[in-house]
Amino acid sequence: MGLNILECLSNSFNKVGYPLETDGVELWFHPLNLKINGHLDLGEQVRDDMFHARLKIELFNEEKFEDGIFEFAYGWGESQKAAVENAADRWLSSDFPAIHDLLCTHHCDTEKEIMNLVSFSGELDEVLEWKLVKGPIEGMGKICEMVEAEGSHLLIRELFQAMTDELLGRPNLYAIKCFLSQNAEGEVDIDCRVNGEVWELGYRYLYAFAESWTPADHMQYIKQYLILCEEPIKDEERKRELYEELTQQIKQASPETIEQPETIEQPEQLSTSTIIPPPEKKWWQFWK
Repeated sequence: MGLNILECLSNSFNKVGYPLETDGVELWFHPLNLKINGHLDLGEQVRDDMFHARLKIELFNEEKFEDGIFEFAYGWGESQKAAVENAADRWLSSDFPAIHDLLCTHHCDTEKEIMNLVSFSGELDEVLEWKLVKGPIEGMGKICEMVEAEGSHLLIRELFQAMTDELLGRPNLYAIKCFLSQNAEGEVDIDCRVNGEVWELGYRYLYAFAESWTPADHMQYIKQYLILCEEPIKDEERKRELYEELTQQIKQASPETIEQPETIEQPEQLSTSTIIPPPEKKWWQFWK
């Protein structure tokens, strides 16, 4: 009999106090109206005492992602089952917190790692309102000093121009996976995906960021899961401030200022990103 992936997923959820229901075909986490499917995408024995597993985890929610989103989770263990459960455990600790905060309605947004922003879509000729949910940012090695100093918006800062160029102009839900590593030889490895698919522009921005790290005599990495979702801003005061600032920036824009973006004051947390994209790009305003 083959390995029961749904049972492994259910065991991992149970360990953190989230009991799931199943009909043998799929799993349900009813508090979030979340349907969960899991498949072993890759399973291999890498040593006599070590197995590797790559899970493909699919999620469905009628309100936020009816057509589903998916992501890969990676794990290791002394058996194939242990490797699968390790992959599920790691996914629950890194990706699931953002999904939970997006879907949970029992806590207000101020109790979660959430930002609001607005963007102007030239394609649609309208202002879009967004919620950006931050999963926990994890790191290992010397780079953790930067993680501690910058906090959970570190990778958002590095990706914001890519988000401006390719995501913020089109209403949708974008689940963004970020993994950056550098080994002791200075070699960089990046995994950057949107809704499970490789995001090439985000990959290039993260690659450049990881290349800038000071090499260490050990492996170092950062990973985070982010969800960008078009959603009305409930805080009217915050919404008004965002709209006013966006309006002022658009009014100030001219061919001259577009050619010289440094003439527009930038928010401190986005100091590495230009806030004035070329005319065909999308305007945005950021709120921390």
